Amino acid sequence: MTGDYRRWFIEPHTMHGVVRVPEPYCYRCPLGLKYPECGLACVNYVDYVIKNEKNVAAILVEPITGTNGVVVPPKEYLPTLKRIAEDNDVLFIADEVMTGWGPCR
Repeated sequence: MTGDYRRWFIEPHTMHGVVRVPEPYCYRCPLGLKYPECGLACVNYVDYVIKNEKNVAAILVEPITGTNGVVVPPKEYLPTLKRIAEDNDVLFIADEVMTGWGPCR
């Protein structure tokens, strides 16, 4: 949707209508905070963006980001993000490239 910064020289890095939000990267928090004291500020920011953009169709998330170094969000991040999507009547899309279609049994 938005392109990996390492490929920007060969593809557009911003798709029209895409709004980027901070990643749930607790090791190097883009907001300069520490988990769990942050109160999941990164996911709360998504709620803020949705309420202020007022024309959001979907949240597209990669549950485990691979190109940024295998970033695994805190356990409550995805359920909170899903609830925010539902509360705001926004489609929730989980791009399962890194994590697969489901658990292997």
